[in-house]
Amino acid sequence: SSEGVHLCLLSTALPLTSESGAWIGARGVCRDVTSLRCHEADLAEARNRERLFSYIVNMVRRELEPARMLSATAEALMPALALTGISIHALVDGAPGERKLGAALAQAGKPAAPDDLRALVARLSADQQAVELEDAGGGLLLRATRYRDEINGLLCARRNGGGAESGTGWSAEDRGLFDNIAGQVGLAIEQLARQTEMEVLSMTDPLTGLHNRRGFVESLEQHLGEDARALRPGALFYIDLDNFKQVNDTHGHQTGDEALLDVAALLKEQIRGGDLAARLGGDEFALFLGGMDRQVAERKAELMLKAAERLRGYSGDADHLLGLSLGVAIYDPRTGEGLDSLLR
Repeated sequence: SSEGVHLCLLSTALPLTSESGAWIGARGVCRDVTSLRCHEADLAEARNRERLFSYIVNMVRRELEPARMLSATAEALMPALALTGISIHALVDGAPGERKLGAALAQAGKPAAPDDLRALVARLSADQQAVELEDAGGGLLLRATRYRDEINGLLCARRNGGGAESGTGWSAEDRGLFDNIAGQVGLAIEQLARQTEMEVLSMTDPLTGLHNRRGFVESLEQHLGEDARALRPGALFYIDLDNFKQVNDTHGHQTGDEALLDVAALLKEQIRGGDLAARLGGDEFALFLGGMDRQVAERKAELMLKAAERLRGYSGDADHLLGLSLGVAIYDPRTGEGLDSLLR
């Protein structure tokens, strides 16, 4: 064109011949079909994007678990967008008013390094949809995922750069597919967060915040497997409150709850990282302390009984002092003892 823009022209011409039949030229018409061809290209891209989107969504919907749904999304986007890597992250609460990048919920190929992504999170404002840039490994496309108009995660794709005028290698079709998929990913991230929350609640005592019986047994089974491989001994403590009924009868259930919370605080003071504390129900509690032999467990039991003297202030009367009774079982991985035997 006169502005230096490339045009697409459709010409229709017929040959011109002399009276003797010799070819001497041609005549015809030439029409500018640039806008028509662009429209057709846009329709083709839209159809292809819709086809890919339908394929990915249908495949993802076969997965009932949100975590597997996210993994299926990552795996499906790899060939659909010719990616070298992809990762899906949730945003978690940081400092007041701040959201920070959580661990990858799903990833495939060779995704961008977490440190690189953290630097990009700050560039995503509340009303911004996506950020593109190039790093040493190629082009990155970072897309915020949302649930009910709130950003709840990040979808980060990586591909070797080159080919597109932006320098990142991302076409309008790529971005459109990415945007459509981001809506599905945002919903799956929210479902996974709620599922995780429900699992935590199902394994936690609502009053004390300790494990409940189910959570304690499941966590203990995992610990025993780890300790057995490392040949680490441990000690299982069963703890029962003495004269707890008199506390409720004399002072009421609110004071009884305060006493249980104090017991929970006492037990938390006894554990280290990797140890377990639980309220099994009523006035029954349990601890599992790893790396502890018989002698150390006996000293720990004596210290706990001494510390429990502070509970006497909740007692129903002077003849029924609130205190603890302890039972201890030593776990020795060399014996091959299982969880059921240890609990019995």
